[in-house]
Amino acid sequence: MVGLNTKLRDHTGIGIRSGPRVGIELEYENCGRIRDHWDRQYWSMVHDPSLRNRGMEFVSGVLKPKDLYAAYNEVKRYIEEGHVSATKRCGVHVHLNASDLTYREVWNLLTLYALMEPTIFKQFADGREMSHFCVPMWANTHWVLGLADDVRRLRSPRAGHNQFNVHRCNKYSAINTAPLTILGSIEFRQHPATKDMRRVHKWISLLLRIRSQALTYADPIDIIEEYDNRGRHNMCDKIGLDTCDVLQDDQEEAEDAAIIVAGYKPPRWQELEWEIN
Repeated sequence: MVGLNTKLRDHTGIGIRSGPRVGIELEYENCGRIRDHWDRQYWSMVHDPSLRNRGMEFVSGVLKPKDLYAAYNEVKRYIEEGHVSATKRCGVHVHLNASDLTYREVWNLLTLYALMEPTIFKQFADGREMSHFCVPMWANTHWVLGLADDVRRLRSPRAGHNQFNVHRCNKYSAINTAPLTILGSIEFRQHPATKDMRRVHKWISLLLRIRSQALTYADPIDIIEEYDNRGRHNMCDKIGLDTCDVLQDDQEEAEDAAIIVAGYKPPRWQELEWEIN
């Protein structure tokens, strides 16, 4: 039987990788000067035909937080030596480990992320919300409604269906959950390409804080209620986001998406509008 308290690994068969772990994919173009064979401990190089001028991905192994600085220093040398280009077609993709979480904890993470998504884009990926390669959750109506269907079934005492929408996310979503059944990870795709490893580290640090904060709640509904009572600034403080201005329409749609994903039922006097385009 599959329910909200089921461990993800028990349902998917993903091996145990307890605790926070990340995998990083750094995309660059104009990589002709980089040597294919170099002494590396943390990274592999993969040709990417979707990128121009010998586009490449630097793909890390599974990294513990304590390994991050060594991994940055290793790849930084070859990025600088190769004079690669971080163009608008490239990005930074981060896989965040979730194989040791329950479905309830995964939904905590999705709900917390959904609430803060416009602020996350504004601070780390300003303008990328219009990209077809990292569609925000607030604009991904059918997937959000699919997640709502998932959480209803997971809350049911008779839940046992295997084909959850959370396992079949569109690859080109800003937050892609499809790798849950393959790698036991959630992929974050919105950060633009950069050769500055300090920016990469700030991004990964935020994702690790979101994961950590999500695990402090008993249920995703608790996240909605805290946000409703204490507001966006409180949540920004908890995960270390700047409380920057965002478009009101985007924030309202993000809040609606989070409410739906959490399976929250608003009071009768409160109307929730969610149009399928």
